[in-house]
Amino acid sequence: MSDAGSPPRSPEAPTLARLQQVVDILEEGVAILGADGVVEFINPSGEAILHVPAGQLLGWRLLDFRWEIVDEVGAPLPRTALPPLKVLETGEPHEMMVVGMTSPAVPEVCWVEVSARPLHAEDGSRPHGAVTSFRDVTDRMNAQLALRRSEERYQSLAQTVPTGIFHVDDRGACVWVNDAMEEITGVPAERYLGDGWLSTIHPEDRDMAGSEWAATAGVGRPYILEHRILRPDGDVRWVICRAAPQIDPQGRGVGYVGSVTDITEAKTAAQMKDQLIGLVSHELRAPLVSIRGGLSFLEPYIRDADEDGRRLYEMAVRNAQLLERLVRDLLDIERLEAGRLTLDIRQVVLAELLGDAREVILPMAEERGVEVVIGDAADVTLAADRDRLLQVVTNLLSNAVKFSEPGGRVTVDVARSGGQVLFSVRDQGRGIPQEFHERIFERFGQVNSADAAERGGAGLGLAISRAIVQHHGGRIQVESAPGAGATFTVTLPSG
Repeated sequence: MSDAGSPPRSPEAPTLARLQQVVDILEEGVAILGADGVVEFINPSGEAILHVPAGQLLGWRLLDFRWEIVDEVGAPLPRTALPPLKVLETGEPHEMMVVGMTSPAVPEVCWVEVSARPLHAEDGSRPHGAVTSFRDVTDRMNAQLALRRSEERYQSLAQTVPTGIFHVDDRGACVWVNDAMEEITGVPAERYLGDGWLSTIHPEDRDMAGSEWAATAGVGRPYILEHRILRPDGDVRWVICRAAPQIDPQGRGVGYVGSVTDITEAKTAAQMKDQLIGLVSHELRAPLVSIRGGLSFLEPYIRDADEDGRRLYEMAVRNAQLLERLVRDLLDIERLEAGRLTLDIRQVVLAELLGDAREVILPMAEERGVEVVIGDAADVTLAADRDRLLQVVTNLLSNAVKFSEPGGRVTVDVARSGGQVLFSVRDQGRGIPQEFHERIFERFGQVNSADAAERGGAGLGLAISRAIVQHHGGRIQVESAPGAGATFTVTLPSG
């Protein structure tokens, strides 16, 4: 340890051996070329990066190596474009350059980031050599290439789908749309950019769409809105627009990616179907009342009729009842979709309600040879609209009997669980495939289109039943598999 008053010792110049040690332990490759481009030195890291031992490099001109080189986008490059050779040619330093290299020893592309500096004589004449440093960036470049290919696939996909696709930046300006957007809106894609998308929206819907977008983008939540598009030719199209926020790794919003789907045909079909339902349900009621009245008047005279007469009369009564049920179901669907279904909530004794439902369905069950068994529901009560809940149970029992074979059994089980009442209707019929478990609860949803003709019903009962149960704050679900029967379970608050 030196005295406090001693001057600091001048550092010694590093020896050649020490410099050699430093270069040898560098992670970067280092090579020195002579004025003629001959490799005079390469460190161990350089050998490893190039996958070529020094013995096969030293003493050879760089131009003579059988390497194929490409630029960052994969375009071929002449070997003279390599930075150390450019330095020898120009005498000027060459900054970082990324090149891909393949050689007989390494069939896959090895990506390296290369820079080079000239080695000048003291008189500053033409360089007598070049020193180059390089490092392996294969992993980084492969990741970039994979990302680029992914983006190219996305672009190709986005241009081929019939749905409009758009991209909005972090300032809320539209920066890109696909070709389908022009087909839907009827305006050139450039008119959609910035805030031009608002001009494609029907004037009556424009303020709504702008306000909803501002409210959505302001908090970074998904956007979804159904509105109209007014095309330049005056055609009005209905679309549904969806957009999801894009979040960067730091959790910051960087824009939105969304879609615009033309739903005009579906919207028109739904409106026509609603109009038809309304028309049929209302226009059929008066004739049916007359038909039922006439059949009731004829009933005393049928008792003395022959067998064929009684059979025709019973057929007329049965079909009139089916029409009445269809009209009732259509009216219920109309009320449900218009939000006009009202419930008369009272305390209901479940055992009595299930017994009444069984009595309603018993003639049909006896005709088909199906047994209907009601489980123990003693002391179970719940708050519900009795008539509507009876409609649900009758629908479920009717379906269970309808799809049971002669000799089959339909069972109703009741249970309580955590403040809820559950009752299940189980049959031994043909079962329902998994892919139809949700569809059968939709309007006119049936597993087999022939069921309406063969077994009766229009496919409305389960849709109505689910809506009634949901209005009671409950849920209805099905468990079934082909050949294993079906179990419909209704869960309701005990009230």
